[in-house]
Amino acid sequence: MRNVSGRNAAAAREIAQPAGREALSLEVVELDVTDDRSVERAVSEATAKCGRIDVLVNNAGYGIMDLGKLERGEDPDGKTGCGEMAEVPEKIQSRIASSRANPQEIADAALQIIETPAGQRPLRYRVGPGGPGVQRINKLTDEVQVQLLEAFGVTALAKFKTRACGDG
Repeated sequence: MRNVSGRNAAAAREIAQPAGREALSLEVVELDVTDDRSVERAVSEATAKCGRIDVLVNNAGYGIMDLGKLERGEDPDGKTGCGEMAEVPEKIQSRIASSRANPQEIADAALQIIETPAGQRPLRYRVGPGGPGVQRINKLTDEVQVQLLEAFGVTALAKFKTRACGDG
């Protein structure tokens, strides 16, 4: 999780507290998937504390917010002359910020993934209904992903396999 000491501190504590009460080997570590050193530190920290990583939940997302974007653009004057359209990014950002996912859905999906035998797990799992049009976009994305994997002859490589002890 990014910023476990700052804006995500409460969420990190909320995740870690039940694990501590129930003596579960669960760690919340600082990790920014866009920074290789951060990823290496997180993996090292988790393996040092727990010996290995059995399950890793990657809930990273990225968006850009400005006129059709989610991250503030580099040109704030770019909205000049856009009229009411200049308000669209803030309206969308407000709706996104006020939405609340159900953490239990994530926990249930993680358990489902863990219980699914290796080789039978899909490459991606999506949780929750998403916003308007998201289900259709996800379905189309899945179809295109299958076509691309087949076209490049790497479909088998996208399947998770079981490793024998000592395979690393």
